[in-house]
Amino acid sequence: MRGDKPTPKQRMFAKAYIKNKFNATKSALEIYDTTTKQAHNLGHQVVNKPIVQKTIQAAQEKKILLIYSL
Repeated sequence: MRGDKPTPKQRMFAKAYIKNKFNATKSALEIYDTTTKQAHNLGHQVVNKPIVQKTIQAAQEKKILLIYSL
């Protein structure tokens, strides 16, 4: 099934999204071959996909666990 795991670009987008302080447009420009004009719409579409939201949430939880384990 295709929708149960994020694609490599979706995983990279999730990382970039957190790194870029939750800026979907900037993350889309970093990860996808897109224009500045299209990046806003693309970033919005990608960040609102349920699998990407789960990936972002999981990455944030791992980051929090890492901080508390120090």
